[in-house]
Parts: sequence; C-alpha cells; structure tokens
Amino acid sequence: MGLKVIVAVIILGIFIAYQLVDQFDPDTVKGKNVIITGGSTGIGEHMAYHYARLGANIVITARREHRLQQVIEKCKEIGKENGRYYFISLDMIDQQAPSELIKYAVNVLGRIDYVVLNHVIEYHYGDWLGSQENLTALERTFTVNFDAYVSIASHAMSHLELSKGSIIVMSSIAGRLPWPGMIPYAATKHALQVSLFKSCSSSTLSQKSSIACTLKRH
Repeated sequence: MGLKVIVAVIILGIFIAYQLVDQFDPDTVKGKNVIITGGSTGIGEHMAYHYARLGANIVITARREHRLQQVIEKCKEIGKENGRYYFISLDMIDQQAPSELIKYAVNVLGRIDYVVLNHVIEYHYGDWLGSQENLTALERTFTVNFDAYVSIASHAMSHLELSKGSIIVMSSIAGRLPWPGMIPYAATKHALQVSLFKSCSSSTLSQKSSIACTLKRH
C-alpha cells in the first residue's frame, strides 16, 4: 500500500470518527417550548421524557387523555422544577385538531420553538383487495398520517418563523422499503418524505424561511 493511500485512509478514518462524535449541546434545548404529537406512548412518550430532562417546556397530544396525564406527571418528576408541562387530548382525524393544537400551545407556552410530528393512526395490516374497507382505511390513514402533519406544520409556521424554530418529522423506513400488507401506511410515510420534508428543506424555501426541517426514520 502506497504512502498516498495510507494517508487517504487515515484522513477518511478521522473524518468518519469526527462525524460520529456527539456534538449535541443540551443547552440549546433548555427553556425551549416543544410540541410533540403522538406523545402518549412509544417514541413520542420517550421523546417527551428526553425533552423534559433537557429542560424544555412541553405540550403533548394524542387521543387517550389518561395516558397523556401519566406522561405529563412523569415529565414533572424528571424535568426541571420550573418546567411547564401540558397536554391536550385531540384526534387528528378531526380536521380542526391541528389548529386547536397550535392555539392551545401558544396559549399555555407563549412561543413555539420545536414541533415534533410523530403521531400515526392505528393500522391493521392486510392484503389490498380494492375493497371499500381498504379505501376507507386509506383515506383515514392519509388524513391522520399526512394531512394532519401538513396542517400542523402550516399552522405553526408563523410562530416558528418568529422563534427561528424547527419542525421534526418522524417518518419510517417503510416509506422507502414498503412490504406487503401495509400499502396505506407506507404511502403516507413516502408522501411525507417526498413532499412535506422536501418542501420545508428545499433551497428555494429555505432562502425565504428561517425554519429548519428534520426528517427522522424509525
């Protein structure tokens, strides 16, 4: 192996190691106001705990009020003493829910810094037969998993412009590599990746907007 090749390998190794170093500064989240959808369980629940530990103020939403209450109580236990933690029970199948969420968050927090779009409708996987049941499931899945994401982001945009805030979109590898039996779910996740996220992060829009948009796959 020649000297140039050895040097190139070393430089590449240093670059990769640098990229793997956690450069996250917890102080960037402390005192920030965060909205998390789908915050009653799973990824959304644990993101709420993580933000609480970092000192953020939180509004979570989902359908089940009792679960939201439990999550908020734990946030109060693990969060900062002066932290503010709220919940609002909403069903994203309701087209008024996105605007209600933003209005509530602004009312209790006063400012929005981060919007984490994480909720999904419960979907029962099965074969696509072109039946009315399939079509109804497709419509409901798009309403919750896609339309509500766009609506929440749109209602939050003017507030995020003021705070130079961020939108975090939780997607799925299914949006890239769908498997049989999950057509509606995979279609909504793909739509998020190629429309909402791409639109938010495109160079054309980013020149006009100070809002950052991040896509996370699970």
